[in-house]
Amino acid sequence: MTSGSRPCRGRQVPAARDTWHGRIETRTLKALQVKARFRGVRTKYIFGTTLKANEVGAAIYRDFLPDALAEGRYVAAPKPSVVGHGVQDFQQAMDIQLKGVSAAKVVVTLP
Repeated sequence: MTSGSRPCRGRQVPAARDTWHGRIETRTLKALQVKARFRGVRTKYIFGTTLKANEVGAAIYRDFLPDALAEGRYVAAPKPSVVGHGVQDFQQAMDIQLKGVSAAKVVVTLP
């Protein structure tokens, strides 16, 4: 997310700020929700597990993604950085992750 403001019907409204590891500042988010409600816009939270039990999950993970990956229309990025091959390597992977990585997936494969 970006900080600052963004145009909205000719006016400037505060943009949600990314303040710490991808978390949006709560006050800004709440203010945007109140403004949306006042204008008649309803908001709804969707969790990743919501997709498991509805038609959207099936459309993505059963109908679209397998073929798209096989045909190269969808590419899993960034490339994985394999740092171990078993449960015993989890700590090593966490240490690498905590040191900081940029545009990389830290992966431990399981047998």
